[in-house]
Amino acid sequence: MVRRPFSGVFTSGQHKGVIGSNNNNEEDGLTYVDLKIRSVSNGEVENLSLQDVAPSKLRQLQNAMRGNNTLVKLNLCQNKLGNFEAWRLASFLRQNNSLTHLNIMMNRIGTSGVKMFAVALTVNKTLVELDLYNNKMGWEGYGAMAKALKVNKTLRRLDLRLNKTSTVAAKFDVKQASVDLLDINTSIRFLELDPFEGGDMIEEILYHRRQEEANKFRATLNSNKKASWNRSRIMFVGQGKAGKTATVRSLLCMKFDPEWDSTIGAKISESTVIDSDHWSIKNGDSQMTGEHATNFAARIMLEQTELRQCRVAEAEEKLESRMYNPSDITDSLSDIENIDTETEKRSSSASVNANQERLRRKERDDAEGGIIARNTPDIFREYDEKLLVDVERDGTPLMLSLWDFGGQQVFYSMHHMFLTREGVYMLVFSMVELLNSANIETVKEYLLFWLKSVRLHAPEASMILVGTFAGKLRSEEDIVTVDRLLRELAKGSFKQIYENRTDNLFYFPIDNKESKGIGTLRTAVEHVVTNDEAVSNKVSIRWMAFLDNILAFDKTSTSSYIKLSDITALANRAGIDSVGERDMALSLFHERGVIIHLNSTCILKDIIVTKPQWLVDEMSKLIRDDTLHKFDLTEIKRRELVDDFHQTYEVGLTTRDFLEFIWEGTGQVDFFIDLMRSTMLLSNWPFNKANVYFLVPSLLHEDQNKMQQSELRNSGFRIVFDFSKSFLPNGVFQRLLCLAVSYSAQFPNVKEPELSRTFALIEFEPGFPVNVFENKKTQTISVVLKREEIAAKIVKIFSSILEKINYDSMGTGLSWRTLLQDPSNGELLSVSKAQEKRVYPWFMEESEADTSSFLHSENIVVDSFLQAL
Repeated sequence: MVRRPFSGVFTSGQHKGVIGSNNNNEEDGLTYVDLKIRSVSNGEVENLSLQDVAPSKLRQLQNAMRGNNTLVKLNLCQNKLGNFEAWRLASFLRQNNSLTHLNIMMNRIGTSGVKMFAVALTVNKTLVELDLYNNKMGWEGYGAMAKALKVNKTLRRLDLRLNKTSTVAAKFDVKQASVDLLDINTSIRFLELDPFEGGDMIEEILYHRRQEEANKFRATLNSNKKASWNRSRIMFVGQGKAGKTATVRSLLCMKFDPEWDSTIGAKISESTVIDSDHWSIKNGDSQMTGEHATNFAARIMLEQTELRQCRVAEAEEKLESRMYNPSDITDSLSDIENIDTETEKRSSSASVNANQERLRRKERDDAEGGIIARNTPDIFREYDEKLLVDVERDGTPLMLSLWDFGGQQVFYSMHHMFLTREGVYMLVFSMVELLNSANIETVKEYLLFWLKSVRLHAPEASMILVGTFAGKLRSEEDIVTVDRLLRELAKGSFKQIYENRTDNLFYFPIDNKESKGIGTLRTAVEHVVTNDEAVSNKVSIRWMAFLDNILAFDKTSTSSYIKLSDITALANRAGIDSVGERDMALSLFHERGVIIHLNSTCILKDIIVTKPQWLVDEMSKLIRDDTLHKFDLTEIKRRELVDDFHQTYEVGLTTRDFLEFIWEGTGQVDFFIDLMRSTMLLSNWPFNKANVYFLVPSLLHEDQNKMQQSELRNSGFRIVFDFSKSFLPNGVFQRLLCLAVSYSAQFPNVKEPELSRTFALIEFEPGFPVNVFENKKTQTISVVLKREEIAAKIVKIFSSILEKINYDSMGTGLSWRTLLQDPSNGELLSVSKAQEKRVYPWFMEESEADTSSFLHSENIVVDSFLQAL
């Protein structure tokens, strides 16, 4: 097989624009200007303001700006800039695609310098504000700018005051030049010139243009128009210490930190992706009230403007192609007149007619799409020109919610709550560990576990395999060896895997410390996300108004969740009256990582968590590896909770007192207990009357003594639930224990269950003990009972429990066979075969096993389900 060179995996060099990548060997004593110039060179600054800078430093700055695409606002007023400096700045503008604001007022730029800026404006597509106040432009410079603005489509504010405009007025008709300019240029909103005859008319045209834009914005905001949200969720999974967190930080252009602690539970980061070199970090506070709906409205407006401009261009081209056919010219002119655009006319009188036509068309536009948010808070109606500027600058960026899941096994049961059917899964593993002969089988087991887990929860979602620690490999042959091992492990069974086409590999080798391969990985993620149909699907603007209502409510609430009754009111305020549409919107918000809304039961459906990180953090205060993620034992001793602590993390039994300690200050202890009970992560433990105890099966340890004792009691009637043809994920057996213990506790005088991570001895009625085993190697759960009287009942109970777990926690993805042992020969038979042979004790006249009669658990809360059993 012919391979192309690996894309930077074995090449040195830090990624351009990485935060904190300054050269640590720089000499001390750098001035403020020196530091700013270096920040520009490294792509670490967005806003820069420098005044009274020495000419030599200005030249250094302009050299540093070459190739820079992170600078957004640049203020160089009062720096004695002349035509030469203007020429260099103009050259920068011709190539730059990030700068939106340039202030060069009060300098010495003359006619030739301004002409260079005019040329740059004909090709620049990002600058929205240019301040040339108090320079030495002259009338030729103004004429050049006027011509350039007939081509430029993005500049919105231009200040040309105090530029010898009296000379300008004397040389040519400023009024007519400005009218001609505005007839063609539809983007300019502020054109500031020195007073001249007819200037009031120019300002009136611009004023009406601004008002019309604001009115269109409000009309769009209150319509039912749609756009794609362009938001996805990236979930990082894999073994602990594989480098998941470091990979997230690398993708976000953050500096590598070898001392970074391992993730507890999960860490959520938000990012806006404008290009592959810049994944910006977006903290939770940046989701301002009204942001989503107003951004949607701005995007829709710009998309409509671009569409109209395309139609005008097509109609004009059509007219030109038909210009020699008189019968077709009338039709072509009609095509142009039917397009709502501000660029058809070329005279001031025609401009007035165009304004009247726009007003008539605006009335028709306002009538399109029902008004959907009559009672929407005023904040959703506010118009800010900056919205359109930002959207025009950024285009339609990707918004990513990055979920870094803790790799320790104790977290796996909890992860099922947060894994979604949509999004992108990134399976991270250590290539060094995979190539280590002592660890290879363990690493392969983890990889296969996660491959199957992702397929179970999200059979249609894309999956990317990422191998870390590339810098520690001996040669490129190791890269190829890892590729072979992964292909052998997958065996073509996981069609979701997105392969590394750049390097012709099954996976993406990277090194976070040396920033190798990160650019290729970023590009792959962007490609996968942008080609995901779910991401590009159009969403109603009223759904975004609904989301903003939720976030606004959250900011005024004392809790981090909202009840469904309040959610319904918020939906109604956004014009969503249908329960079905409300639930579809909530499902979308959940899938994209904005909220947590579990809807398998009515209790869970009634709770909408508005701060996902808060929920993860609070649950991880209980479900955690206490040997890795330490507690403050001094405080535990002071509270006299040492015994509670040890019992929690040694035998999986916690107390109400300990839960109140770890969730102190939240005021939500009962909420968390109810939530964990509803998700089968916790159950009551009423067997000890001295205190209020709860079972947390995820915290159970393997107990060899109990296992050995159980082997002595292993004879009896056996039921086997066989998952070997599919997959038995972590979390199933733990949830089974929760429900089995809760069922047993309904009967008085039953013995206290004996539990470990993979074994349980539980009485389902007084005097009727049942042994339950999990075998990960054979992918089975076995149930052994001594008394034939309850044999058929036990089959139904455990079948119903597994169905409950499958529906509530596993997305109905579990698949298993139920096998019943024939006591006469030890053979395991399918239920149908055992029924055909009337195998004792499963099929007797008094009682018969029938897995088709299991209790259907859809939308049934745990307590009702247990009572129905």
